[in-house]
This record gives sequence, C-alpha cells and structure tokens, in this order.
Amino acid sequence: MFQSNSCTNEFKGHEGELSTEELWWNGLNDTWKELCLRESDHLGDQINTEILNEILSIERFSLDFYPIDENNLKPLEMLVQLKQVSAGNTQITDLSTLEKLPLLTYLNIPNTPIHDLTPLKNLENLEEIYIQQSQVSDLKPLTKAKNLQVIMFHETSVISIEPIMNLPKLSIISLGETKVPQEEIEAFSLAHPNCKIQQ
Repeated sequence: MFQSNSCTNEFKGHEGELSTEELWWNGLNDTWKELCLRESDHLGDQINTEILNEILSIERFSLDFYPIDENNLKPLEMLVQLKQVSAGNTQITDLSTLEKLPLLTYLNIPNTPIHDLTPLKNLENLEEIYIQQSQVSDLKPLTKAKNLQVIMFHETSVISIEPIMNLPKLSIISLGETKVPQEEIEAFSLAHPNCKIQQ
C-alpha cells in the first residue's frame, strides 16, 4: 500500500506501481477530491487505500451547487456502485459518464444547461429523474425506462410526452410551463389513471 502525500493528497509511487483506482484518484482535481472525501464521510482525511475503497463503494453522490470546472461527470466513472446522483444548479452539460452507472435509480439535475438525455437510454433501473429548469427538449431517451416512477420536467422545452406514454410505473409527472399539447396530456391521463400530473 502506498502512503499518500500530505501536501497533494495523492498516492505516491511510480505510475506502473499504482493501481487503476489510485491513478484515477491522482487524476482528480482538488474539487472532486473534496467531493469524494465528503461523500464518503472522510472530509479532511488523508487518502489511503481503505478510504479509497470506501469512495469506490458509495451509492449516493451529490455535487449540488458545487463550482465544477468541467462540464461533465467523468470523475464518477469509477463509482460503479452509484444508485443516486445529484448535480443540480451546476454547469454540467454532458451526462455521458452515466452510461457506465447501470445501477442508477435516481438522477437530480435541475437548473442546469443539460439538453441531451441520450446517455440515459439504457439505464433501465431509473426510478426518479428531475430535469426541471434545464435545456431538455426531447424525452425519447427515456422510452425504455420501464421502472421510471417520477419525472419532473417543468420549465423545459419538452414538446411531447409520447416517449413516456407506455412506461408502466409512472406515478408523478410534472410538466408545467412546457409546450406539451393538451390532447397528449389527456391521452396520458387516460393511459395512466393513477399517475399524478402536475401542470
């Protein structure tokens, strides 16, 4: 086991001697390292193998309101046990990393510049997604989200709910201040009589 450097909070050793996970940690910027330590309840601690293993095993990650320099979630790609990700009120625009998180059930990204949900197209375990006040206009990537129960997309550019019309478990949708046609809303209501529609 390599001891971390107290100045840089990195694992020391020659590149060939470090594991993939240790190299991943060393490649994170200070903001992401702080977030990872906070989310694993080790904020202020010096990284070591035990803490790194805890970070790699966490199931929830929140970076709400954090000033992330990058516009993506790439640092999360090693956290394959994640079930919940929250990145509201950030400048995140790229969700491609989420393709690598098959266990994801909860995604909260309101008030962001996000516009493309394509990376979510194969995440069949998604149960809740919050994309209100984003730049999203197309729900087609959610067509296969058969376990989706809650979707909030009010104050977006969404113009049709046809892509989610056949999802069987929907219980709450929020679509206020969108351009979804009233006839679609009425058809959806008939198809999902137990789903609460917030307009």
